[in-house]
Amino acid sequence: MRRLWHRFRSVRPRCVLVLLFLPVFAGAAEQRPTGDTDTAELRAWIGEMKTEARGPFARIRWFCNDGTVLPPKAYGCREHGGGRQHAEWNENTLQIRANGFMIANVLSEVATAEVLSSDDYLLQQMLLEQFLINVDDGWILRQARYYRGAFQTEGEQDAARRILNALLGEQQWIKHRSLLIYETARLLPHGRRTAQLTSLRADAATLQKKDVGFSPLRNKIHGKPAPSDAQSVRDYARRNGKPELAGEYEALAKAIELATDPAQVQARLSAIASAVSDQRLKELINTTRQALAEMDTPTLQLQAASTATEKLRRKLSNLTTSDDRLAAVDAAIVLDQSIFTASQGLRDALPGATRQTQIGWLTDLGRAAYGSGLLSEFEWQQLQVTAMLLDTNLLDLARYRAELKALTRIPSWTQRRLSLFFEPAIQKFAAIDPLVLEFIPDRLRSSSMLMYSVILESLTADANRLAGIRHNFFGETVSTGLRSLNPGFATGVLMTEADYVKDARPGIPKILVVPETLADLPPVDGILTEHEGNHLSHVQLLARNLGIPNVVVNRSLQAQIDAHRGKPVTLASSPGGIVSLTAVPEADFAVATAARRPDPAARIVVDLDKLALTANEFTSVSRLRAVDSGVKVGPKAAQLGELMSRYPGTVSSGLAIPFGAFRDMLNQKFEGKGGPSAFEWLRSQYDELAHINDQKLRAQQRNRMLENIRQWILNVDIDPQFLVALRQRMSDEFGPEGSYGVFVRSDTNVEDLPGFTGAGLNLTVPNVVGFDNTVRAIHQVWASPFTERSFGWRQALMDKPEHLYVAVLLHQGVNSSKSGVMVTSNIETGDLDEVTVVTNEGVGGGVEGQSAETIVVHRGTRAVRLQSSATAPLKRVLLSQGGSKLVHVKGSDRLLSDADVQVLVDLSADIDIWFKNREDGSRQIADVEFGFIKDKLVLFQIRPFVENKAASRNEQLLKLDAPLRSIRGKNVDLTQAAGTAQ
Repeated sequence: MRRLWHRFRSVRPRCVLVLLFLPVFAGAAEQRPTGDTDTAELRAWIGEMKTEARGPFARIRWFCNDGTVLPPKAYGCREHGGGRQHAEWNENTLQIRANGFMIANVLSEVATAEVLSSDDYLLQQMLLEQFLINVDDGWILRQARYYRGAFQTEGEQDAARRILNALLGEQQWIKHRSLLIYETARLLPHGRRTAQLTSLRADAATLQKKDVGFSPLRNKIHGKPAPSDAQSVRDYARRNGKPELAGEYEALAKAIELATDPAQVQARLSAIASAVSDQRLKELINTTRQALAEMDTPTLQLQAASTATEKLRRKLSNLTTSDDRLAAVDAAIVLDQSIFTASQGLRDALPGATRQTQIGWLTDLGRAAYGSGLLSEFEWQQLQVTAMLLDTNLLDLARYRAELKALTRIPSWTQRRLSLFFEPAIQKFAAIDPLVLEFIPDRLRSSSMLMYSVILESLTADANRLAGIRHNFFGETVSTGLRSLNPGFATGVLMTEADYVKDARPGIPKILVVPETLADLPPVDGILTEHEGNHLSHVQLLARNLGIPNVVVNRSLQAQIDAHRGKPVTLASSPGGIVSLTAVPEADFAVATAARRPDPAARIVVDLDKLALTANEFTSVSRLRAVDSGVKVGPKAAQLGELMSRYPGTVSSGLAIPFGAFRDMLNQKFEGKGGPSAFEWLRSQYDELAHINDQKLRAQQRNRMLENIRQWILNVDIDPQFLVALRQRMSDEFGPEGSYGVFVRSDTNVEDLPGFTGAGLNLTVPNVVGFDNTVRAIHQVWASPFTERSFGWRQALMDKPEHLYVAVLLHQGVNSSKSGVMVTSNIETGDLDEVTVVTNEGVGGGVEGQSAETIVVHRGTRAVRLQSSATAPLKRVLLSQGGSKLVHVKGSDRLLSDADVQVLVDLSADIDIWFKNREDGSRQIADVEFGFIKDKLVLFQIRPFVENKAASRNEQLLKLDAPLRSIRGKNVDLTQAAGTAQ
């Protein structure tokens, strides 16, 4: 019974009693549902439920308050403390739920505590199920809607209100998870009528399937719903509709009126206000209702409704009752429908609207997104900062384009905020119904962001026209949808991760399409990504260092990308941010590939003279300095020692195992008695590879070599004296075994060089506890440079690849509450008066490519400009027994406080003084990994920020940027209509 209770912990125990005691489940104790059913079978069951009369249910039962389950007879639970009557899950439903898919939810049986748990996706799955019910003609309830008694409507509405009141009773939910509250109120029927644009589109799509002639109207309702559509539906039904669908046409027309008719909006607001006890809230709702009745233009209606939604959200925390809080949320949802309708009315005014007017519209639409939870407080503040900077009559064109670029981030922010709360549940649910992948796109199409994107497209196209520039996207001129993260020029075959794995053509240049920049990016020539991850992830830094073009492509352009998969393309991303993506004829590509040769300037030259390979004693990091880099240890340990000496108390203890220990290991016999040493064997293998001209044969030989040396290193015996000495030194440095964990980090002689960073190529084994585990991790770190990925990015570029040496840094772990990376410049503009900082909750923030809080801070004014929020749904925490786990983030609007920012800016100013300059005497930009334990700064690493300058010299890229050089000193008049010549 206990095992079953844990399996079905989202419902109360009486539902478990159904499993144990009802005759329909005879034998259930012997054949309990397990969580390992094949997903194909689960999908098949979902499909069957859509057509079965009882859907996911078996029969109707009374569920009494004392746990008794009884047949459906009048007043069945009268003698058992009362209860509820509803349907009971069938066996397939139980099996699906046992596999973690929380379908067929009966709200009256859902435990509030489960909904409030941040470690469970029950609420998200409940909302996704409701979305599927809305858009897929009832989904698994398609026929069960007519199964009398399956649900008790009043009981379900009461339960939905109970859940919403519980959410609204938690200040932390209101502060950090307000979007989930709004979506719960939007999707769970709780007694107030709130029209759904999603439902309108779904109903129109259902009609279109039954009546092909309805397609034009369906498309209109899908993309540009308006009040007039109700009459259009009735006219169509009268003239061309199918008689048997008359009821469905009329139902759709009435739903359109409910969602878009101002009178309906005012009536719903009046009903909400009448039930409110807080007089100020009542006054706000009634005043807004009256204002909307008097406003006669879409602009004024948008202003009034969006301002009201902002005020309603701000009031949530101060309202004293959950009922009033729910009323405020419901009022905002009703107003959201009004905002959407008003925003569609802006389309007719758009062609002649001034730039100032359009920016005002964007501000109001952004305010509406904040009012519905789609933007955080910090994001909304940043949008207002941008709007304020654009609130002028005349502005430098370059500055104007820069501020418009800031406005282009807003739709992405709303998308990523939805992803923060829903993406893990969506990805899980998609295994049983891929239609759930439409949840986020549909939500955005139903929001103010639909018109926001239209207006932004207008302004961006206008600004690019004034600057004389356009992006080239497979022969089409586009003004938005492409954003350069890193400049570069590359030609290669366009492929996804799956294509890359299957591709058996070694040496073929590749341009990889990924959802967001990967933590372990394989060797490629260019990157196209839907989401940028963050600017300072190891992969982003590696791409910047190697001059690999990296471009964000909007989802709206995905179809054209898919059409060119497997075909050669050229990707050009200029230093000024202009993008060209073009197809390449197969014949031209074949000729270019055959003539492809490594760039001699990209070779990594090893300075053998400075290596001290005979120095093999363990060294405390506290005794190391920057001058030791490339001599006994790599830059990680050397620079960590420098940090420790300059900032006492901010760096945890560390112990370095030098290059010499790795070289000693390679001196052992590789093939047994009488054979060559591992070092000699490696050198001979590299020599053989250099003389193999056939790319396929060379790749096969390379992979065999890498596998052999990896396995040898992982299993080679280590000198017992080495182990004895290491155990003692670890005890001296860190304390008793088991009382600490160390990060076992690779620290090679081939990283942080003037032309090569190596960021993200080196293995780190996190939070290793125990001596034996540490020794195993050292083997792993020593072997890590010999993966195919590391070889492709590093040894393949070395002039003498056999002279790659690995030091190991044992660095005591710190359980940071938040962590990240700071670069002491604006990495997009190169401005040295600013710093760039990325941060995530937990350990390892920023470096693994998570969606991070990315800010640019002006050193003098301390002004903060947000580029993206931290929307990774999980954070990493260290475990006392070793290793780490991912847990749900708090979801804070802002991670770095003003005080944190001050600490980091002060640190950057001090680093500028002592961090070594470049060879030409210019300031060396630093890349610093940091963390915070509450308010205390801790430092983990500092390294030079290395950028590839080839893009700034590439003639083709310079040609793309030619129009930008002509706009210097040119102004734009914001009082004129977009499209007007200056």
